[in-house]
Amino acid sequence: MEYAIAVERWKDLETYYGRWEEAAAANTPMDRMLRDIYKPVFSVLSTEKIEYLYFGASFCELKIPTPDELKNCLRFCESRDLKPVLVTPPVTDWGIAKIRKLLQCISEMGADCELVINDPGILMLAQEMHFSGKLWLGRMMDCTIHDSRITSREKREYYSAKGYEYMRNTAATAAPYAALMEKSGVTGINVDYSSEGRVVPDRIQSALVYPTEFITTGRMCWYRIAGQSEEDRYSLGQVCQKKCLTDKILLWKGINYLKFDENGRRVRNYELLRKGNTVFHCHRAADLQTVLEKEYNNWQRVIFDLNVLF
Repeated sequence: MEYAIAVERWKDLETYYGRWEEAAAANTPMDRMLRDIYKPVFSVLSTEKIEYLYFGASFCELKIPTPDELKNCLRFCESRDLKPVLVTPPVTDWGIAKIRKLLQCISEMGADCELVINDPGILMLAQEMHFSGKLWLGRMMDCTIHDSRITSREKREYYSAKGYEYMRNTAATAAPYAALMEKSGVTGINVDYSSEGRVVPDRIQSALVYPTEFITTGRMCWYRIAGQSEEDRYSLGQVCQKKCLTDKILLWKGINYLKFDENGRRVRNYELLRKGNTVFHCHRAADLQTVLEKEYNNWQRVIFDLNVLF
């Protein structure tokens, strides 16, 4: 199995590489929660060889890196024997123009770089520019249920046995979807971890994103709206103070009824994390290796998403 890390910003990569624990070192409820969630991840990062660096944003085009930041990242990877992977979000024409410059930059530097795609327009752009690296569909291109507030136990009780297995299937299990991936030259798909496991066909390469599972995302970001005048709050432009680069919000709600997880343990509250335009559930695991192997087929790669730490 290959191991990778995902970091959106060059500044965070430069500051915390090799000492990720320092990104959540404060004695606050938020950082205490993150240290607990990431403790098994930090353990793996300290003992296993990390082969890939995922750089760029999955959810917001306003966080697409600049060409200079990408060049710094590519040089960083070369100096540390890491294989670079550029991550791209859903985009407008404005975002496509920015990503076009990044793909030109990769070509000019002759970098062996892979590309993660969360928008069909970027797939078309990669084909138009004859991008030579491997193409992966991103986590937003997997059309499965993303909400771990509903436990695996509750899902088993709600669905029939056949329905439960169907719910676990990723988009790539659909024959037309898989055929489109093959026709488009797509190597594989990135999938968020979920407690019930995900099914990906053996013929398609797969990479597992852990420990974050995105619940919902959208173009209208709470952080961005808060910084706008009332008449401009819902206009789609590129004006943003980017508060999400330094701030995140812990969403907590107590549960006032009996609720149990798949192991029969009482679940007493929901904890979600809002960062930028996306809400995440962060999975906790004492024994990460057992969790990664449970109910999953053979993943080619595990991507440790570190972005909520910053």
